[in-house]
Amino acid sequence: ETQFAEIVRTEKVPAELRAAARLALGRAHQNQGDHTAAVAQYTAVFDSRDAPRRLREIALRMCVPREPGDVAPAASKRVYQCLLELDELDARQRARVRRCLAECYLRESDPAGARAQFVELLRTAELDPRRTWDLRLQVAHTYLTAKDYRAARAQYAELAARTDAPPELRGIALLCIGHALTREKAYGAAAEAFAVARDDPGLLAYHRREAEERMREAQRAARG
Repeated sequence: ETQFAEIVRTEKVPAELRAAARLALGRAHQNQGDHTAAVAQYTAVFDSRDAPRRLREIALRMCVPREPGDVAPAASKRVYQCLLELDELDARQRARVRRCLAECYLRESDPAGARAQFVELLRTAELDPRRTWDLRLQVAHTYLTAKDYRAARAQYAELAARTDAPPELRGIALLCIGHALTREKAYGAAAEAFAVARDDPGLLAYHRREAEERMREAQRAARG
């Protein structure tokens, strides 16, 4: 790592050699278990206009998330968009790339862009039931982030009404209905929504306790 980093920092190094050194530096980070630092180097090669095309193509492929948990984007949005254009990715790799791309959209305050990726994942990816429920909740959250409170409440209500949904997800959905109403400053309606969550015997105990606290807050806000 030290030797390759020195080559990268040297100004008079030709562009091709610098790109090759960055790839090697990324591999050194990868071998030490630092995936984020590795992908930062691969992304720098891919984004470099001076790097040879063959090295940029190698760098792009090195940015594919390798583990199911690698959904925190370490590369740029453009990298993940280009990866999705490759036919060689298998279904699992494509799903991981799409999750990273969705997170990039969220970081850029583009909930509609993230929602499109979540919806596409629900349509095309092979997901276990828990991951499916999580993505449905993420879709609802994108409406809340976009301040489309009516659509958000409709999505949360649909999830909360599903008897086959995990109780923790139903609890979050019911609480988020109240949160959406609170953001709309409809405090009376928010208190009623939190009361519904508080009185639902199928929810987890800590969700019901939170609903009780939020209900009291909304009642105080309604009184000014």
